[in-house]
Order: sequence, then structure tokens, then C-alpha cells
Amino acid sequence: MVAIDSILSLNPPLFRARLVDGIVEHGYAIFPELIRMETAETIRAEMSAFRSAEKFSPASIGKGAQLAPETRGDGTTWLEPAELTPAQVPIATVLSFVKEALNEGLFLGLWDWEGHYAIYPPGTFYRTHLDRFQNDSKRTISVVLFFNPSWTDGDGGALRLETSAGEIRVAPTLGTAVFFRSDRIPHEVLETHRERYSFAGWLRTRA
Repeated sequence: MVAIDSILSLNPPLFRARLVDGIVEHGYAIFPELIRMETAETIRAEMSAFRSAEKFSPASIGKGAQLAPETRGDGTTWLEPAELTPAQVPIATVLSFVKEALNEGLFLGLWDWEGHYAIYPPGTFYRTHLDRFQNDSKRTISVVLFFNPSWTDGDGGALRLETSAGEIRVAPTLGTAVFFRSDRIPHEVLETHRERYSFAGWLRTRA
């Protein structure tokens, strides 16, 4: 792992406090440009290299790995926690920090994580859904990190959250991070008009 303060643009204790407060009060927490630019650009470069090496596969839905292009159109490649590349270590470091912060602050019993890179080609989307599977309660906190420089509103591709206070749209700008309850926040990726890079991960309990 690397030092968390070398990854975040926000003071780690302040990030921890805002994260816990956001999950408690709203079920989500949003941090624009949380990941330092140089780190985010390194991760984006690896994603681009993986795509050129044909390591991305069409994404599926549910635990049955069913392809459903009418529901989602991204390509994904999963990270292996035991075999992280240097570019992936900062992601794992952030996930570990968040796991410890939420376990200490909220006693969630978070145990491990899973996650993948995702690239959405122009014209693709992911319809409204919850991240927790119907017969599997392990996914507890969803984590989305974005790696898209110079993004504009006209590029589309926003992450839309359905919260108790109404709809929230998050632009997928470079370094922005979103954390939310996997079982409580329906969300979708709106149609993108430009290639869109992100990481989607889940902090999980044992059961």
C-alpha cells in the first residue's frame, strides 16, 4: 500500500469525517476531485492500455452473468486484490481506508472488496438498479471513481442517484469519488456521448 495522503487531495481526517457523516445522514457521500490528478491520470492510462490489449469484456447483469445490452453497455475488467498492478494499489488503499473508517464509525462489519474498471463507449448507459444482489447481502457500500479529464455537461454520462431528498447527478470528472449504500440508493449511468472511464467497487461483509 501507499500513504493515503499521497492519493487524496483532501486531508484524510477531514475526508473520514465527511464520509461517515454523509453515509449516516444521507446514505451517500460525494467528493469532487478527491483523487489527486497525477494518480487519476496513471489509472486512466492503465485502463487505456488494458483496452488496447483487449482485456475488457462486455458487462453482464446479476450473478448469472447474463448479457443485457438494453440495460448496460459498458466493458469491464475485474481487479484481483491479490495481484494488484502499481496503478491499482492507490484504489486498494482508498478502499481499505474507507473500510476502516466506516467500520470504526458505523460498525458495518465490512470485510473485503471487489471491483472492476469500466469503459462506456459513446451511446451506452446503465439503467436504474441497486448494487446488492437479491439473494446475496454482502455488498454494503458502493464506490465509484471517475477518470475523465475535461468533461462537460454535453458529454453526458452522469451518475444519477435516487436519494430520499431527490435526484442527484454527478459528473464523471477526473478524480471524483462517490460512496453510497448498496442496498438503499437506486442509481444509473446516463447515456454518455463520449468514452467514459470509471472504477466500480463494493465493500462487502462476510454474510
